[in-house]
Amino acid sequence: YPEEHGVSWAHYQLDDERPLLAGLLAEHGYHTFAVSNNWLLSAENGFARGFEHYWESATDPLVQSWRLALRCTALAWISDCIGVPEELASDAGSAWTNWVVDRHLASMASADRPFFGFLNYFEPHDPYSPPPAYKSSHLTPEQREADRAWHQEQADLCAQACGLSDTLSPEEIELASALYDAEVAYQDEMLGQL
Repeated sequence: YPEEHGVSWAHYQLDDERPLLAGLLAEHGYHTFAVSNNWLLSAENGFARGFEHYWESATDPLVQSWRLALRCTALAWISDCIGVPEELASDAGSAWTNWVVDRHLASMASADRPFFGFLNYFEPHDPYSPPPAYKSSHLTPEQREADRAWHQEQADLCAQACGLSDTLSPEEIELASALYDAEVAYQDEMLGQL
């Protein structure tokens, strides 16, 4: 709890003196690894302490290159060139996390010791941007068209939906809710794959 560990919106740094579960388990022979998609849960803020391997999407050059490539029309070609599966094309969070975890678990398959893995998915989180298949299954045709129309402004609309503003129309509230539901369904599938 924040009152115990001291981390809050005003202070992101984890106290160096506080023992962490990963460190305690490592001392007892566990292999420890973590995957974080949240910039607050970073090594810089002390959260990597005790982990043998700590992967952060915010600082991984392959993920950053991929996110830049998402804006590119030559996406399939880029995917082939850098060896990234095409299913990651519409996702820069959950699918990436599973990809990293799968490879890490495969690399330690012959290890004869228990492991502790900490996985921090960032979805569902605003701005809501589930993969197209989940938009198709959770949004009405009208909502899909509305989503395309205001996708760039979605962060503001999601902030309004969280009660920070009262200017959302009932249709926008329904759209934000449907997008959230689509992200929850996608996250559920990603967790199920592990």
